[in-house]
Amino acid sequence: MLEEIRNKKSVRYFIDIWSIYRVINEMKSIDYNHLVSYLRLKIDRDTCIDTVIFILTQTSIAIVEESTLCCNIHDLSIDQLKNKINTKILEKLTTDEDIESYVKNGIKYDVDKSMYYMKFVDIAFRFSFLRDLFIETGLYNESNGKLFISNQYIEYFKPRSHTTLEEFLEIKKNQSLIGELGENYVLEFEKKRLKNHSKISDIKRISEYDVGAGYDIVSFMEMSSEKPNRYIEVKAHSGSNRFYWSKNEINVSKQLTNEYFVYLVDIRKIDDNSYAPIMIQNPHHVIFESDEWIIETETISVTKL
Repeated sequence: MLEEIRNKKSVRYFIDIWSIYRVINEMKSIDYNHLVSYLRLKIDRDTCIDTVIFILTQTSIAIVEESTLCCNIHDLSIDQLKNKINTKILEKLTTDEDIESYVKNGIKYDVDKSMYYMKFVDIAFRFSFLRDLFIETGLYNESNGKLFISNQYIEYFKPRSHTTLEEFLEIKKNQSLIGELGENYVLEFEKKRLKNHSKISDIKRISEYDVGAGYDIVSFMEMSSEKPNRYIEVKAHSGSNRFYWSKNEINVSKQLTNEYFVYLVDIRKIDDNSYAPIMIQNPHHVIFESDEWIIETETISVTKL
């Protein structure tokens, strides 16, 4: 779908989409050329009518039969129209795997707003049509160079994993399941620990979307904390306290110091109500400045000059 929209002009005002939809909805069906002429008389602004009709037909809100344009989804309110456009386009992007090209640099999590976002400048110019459309439809809320994604659409932005080797897939599948179990356990553990916190809904597992954050879960230090200030990297295992720590995770832990935690979760014990994970606060200091941990380098980075 992205290839189809690359040369489309941006729609400056959603009200124009709404106005054109209302005309189509009232007339039920109308000759395409007659509709364009009629709309040019009705709308004073310089609106790209062809682009609006492209949006309505791509989302199946309207359909073209020979030279006639017909309304396919009738009597939508303005908010329903926005939602229908957003969901239909996102469904197409995820089905065609175009979402990965559009969200090439990934999404991030803003702790203060408890929302995921994309940087405005990270969206390539060739996708500006889609960016501007999503701002108009309310999928994005633009603020200080960030495009905050409405929570009702965040699921569409979840990164996909790719592999071609069956053996590798099976290994990664098992590792992923263990990791997911550990993260979900810690999420519930934190909610129980802070069960009466007024902002308990802000305790979140962000690793599903923001894979480069350097931690998996955002939580609160204590009941008096007004915003998330406990960043948790979950390391799940089945009997060994050994874990792998990425360069990014190490760097983030160094920056966040006492607000960063590694939770070691023994998957075999998570059904035990009395079990609690090992919680390492400021692990960069604890691990690198202590003789209680053995640090081994098992991989190296190699670059050809």
